[in-house]
Order: sequence, then C-alpha cells, then structure tokens
Amino acid sequence: MIFIIILISITLFILYKVFHTYQDTDFNVPKCTNRNKAYFEALEKQKRYDDFWKNLPDIKPSVSYYDYEYYHKEPTYAELLQCQEWFNFRRKVLNNQCSCKWCGTKQHLQVHHKLYYRTPDNKKIAPWHYKMNEVMVLCEHCHQQYHSTHKVKLYRISYTEAMSRKYTC
Repeated sequence: MIFIIILISITLFILYKVFHTYQDTDFNVPKCTNRNKAYFEALEKQKRYDDFWKNLPDIKPSVSYYDYEYYHKEPTYAELLQCQEWFNFRRKVLNNQCSCKWCGTKQHLQVHHKLYYRTPDNKKIAPWHYKMNEVMVLCEHCHQQYHSTHKVKLYRISYTEAMSRKYTC
C-alpha cells in the first residue's frame, strides 16, 4: 500500500514539473530572473573582454627568453619586453587590472614595475618574474609622468629567492 502511494506521488510530481515548466513559456524571449540576469551580465562582461583584446595592437613577440639563455647572451630590458613570457605576464596583469591606476582610462595601458630586483652578481630578474602586487597598470601618459617624478627602487635578492620566482610566475 505504501509503495503504491509513493509511486503515485512521484508520478504526480513529475507530471507537475513537466507541465509547470513549459506553461506560458516564450522560447524566443527568456524570462527575467536573477539567473538570467547573471547570465546576460556574464555575456556582456565576456563581450567587453573580447573587445578589449581585439582593440590592442597586434604585436607578435619575436623571441623567447630561453633563446637568450641558449646563446648565453644577456638580453637588454627592451629585448626582454619582446619575449613571449612577457606578453603572457602582461595579459595576466591586464586581466586583473583593466584600467589605469591613476586616471582610470582603459586605453594605451602599460604594466609598470613598482620596484626592480637584481641578484648579488648584478643580474636583472626577468620582468615577468614579479608578483601581482609588485606591478600596476598605468596608461602611457601616467607611466611617463610617474617615471619623471618618482625613482623606481632597486632591491638585491638572494639566488634562492630569484630561483623561486622563476617557477612561480
């Protein structure tokens, strides 16, 4: 007897869900619920993200940092900024902070290092071996203004700290 009651109640519940779900549903226009609002906000955010990356100039890195290591050549800072590793790090930083820290603009953004590190034998650390709180996003104008008014601090770090940074990008 209990089995029959449970079976009937499950059947009624399934029928209720089937008929209640598709009743008064316009399949072309989604109902405005919180879930749908969140979905459309996520779509809008994705669209803005895609537009942001489409409007960046198409810069292709010329070499990898490991090419310099292979030839045992000490690359200049400008050469390091043309490496694939820098472009990956820059994209990661710009994903976290999408506007200038000073003026709030979203155009001509650059990644600024708040400080620089060198090893005891005066070798520089690659620009992508920095933590997120050690860099900030500035527009081109504010970046030039910052360098004309502030001096970037230089810190010496041990070899072990430098090596640990290589693997925690």
